[in-house]
Amino acid sequence: MSIQNENSADNRRPLQSRAHPLAQKLALYLFNLGLTANQISLASLVFSLLAFLLLWLSFQADGYVLAVLYVGAALCCQLRLVCNLMDGMVAMLSTQKTPSGAIWNELPDRIADTLIFVGMGLSVGQSALGWAVAAAAILVSYVRELGHGIDGVMDYSGPMAKPHRMACVTVALLLSAMLQLVPILQNTGLTANNLMLVGLMVCGVGCIVTLIVRVSRLNKRLKG
Repeated sequence: MSIQNENSADNRRPLQSRAHPLAQKLALYLFNLGLTANQISLASLVFSLLAFLLLWLSFQADGYVLAVLYVGAALCCQLRLVCNLMDGMVAMLSTQKTPSGAIWNELPDRIADTLIFVGMGLSVGQSALGWAVAAAAILVSYVRELGHGIDGVMDYSGPMAKPHRMACVTVALLLSAMLQLVPILQNTGLTANNLMLVGLMVCGVGCIVTLIVRVSRLNKRLKG
């Protein structure tokens, strides 16, 4: 049950990937390079902006060009997650805590979600849907921070927390790209637009469910 309280030694999102030797080596390498957690958080925002630009360009693309744009956007989404993982790990390696650390830990994520989902909406000509899903994702994170501010509990529960959102987006992008590259799949009647729309809607519905779950848990905690 992905919940941690303010008395925990570690208030970060519980991720098994932090224990992976490759993740630990990469974090140590970045730390030894002199990179700060805030700089890595900024890099996550840069990758999200690149994803947005690739998705925006995909609106007028097709065939192999569309596949390349989708794969590039999927890669940027995953690199965003790598940065999200590394900024926390590098922060733990550092003995210095910056006053603005909390801002850099949260604000870039909210902008990144907006860029990616709005980009997905633009890529299929449904910008309103993209904005709606972005708003739902921001609300999910807001409720987590609201709970933390009220009773010190960080609720990272799903079913559509940030890692799940990016997994859903990545799958939609890669399937849409594959549709352009594998001729036999084009005979199924599926289109890249349809797959992207399904991905957006799954993220949107999942965010609404997650919002309800987190609000219910917060309300339950407050009632004791």
